[in-house]
Amino acid sequence: MKKKQARELINKKFNNLSKENKSSFDKKIFKHFKSFFKDYDEILNIGSYWAISNEVETSFINDYIASKGLNLFLPRISNKNKIKKLNFYKYSNSEILKKNKYGIPEPSEKNQYIDLIELDFIIIPLRAFDLNFSRLGYGGGYYDSSLQDVKKENRIGLSYEFQKMNKIDVEDHDAELGGVITPNGYFKKA
Repeated sequence: MKKKQARELINKKFNNLSKENKSSFDKKIFKHFKSFFKDYDEILNIGSYWAISNEVETSFINDYIASKGLNLFLPRISNKNKIKKLNFYKYSNSEILKKNKYGIPEPSEKNQYIDLIELDFIIIPLRAFDLNFSRLGYGGGYYDSSLQDVKKENRIGLSYEFQKMNKIDVEDHDAELGGVITPNGYFKKA
């Protein structure tokens, strides 16, 4: 399926998602995240994001990571030299995030910076994914350009079941996922 068609289809499904179902799905995803997380003994640095609009809620996950005493890093967009990129900065629960030009809350640039390859894994937002674990983002290209040096197995998507598609027409620069956590469990690429 073409990217534009996939985004339109997913947008319609999100429009029909009730608050009650979303809340129920988010709780199940959080439960599966905790199970997934148990398999990692020596994790120190985790990248995540702050959910906006109808994305899978990450506040439970981010709070859980912080409660374990681990280093949680959130992205800030950067357009230096007209190159779309995400830089990750340490976040604490007490910090007040400021919204960027897209309305996405970001940590301060004054916080500790980490190179993406130093993250033990990174939780990634997505619009859709397919059976090959190809990720369809929002069209900005920030994650695609930033994740090129990050091992695929360290890229974890969060998704509702209706965001799974059979096949999405992707391009060479599109970032592939190593696994996805849905309300039905954690699935990783074989």
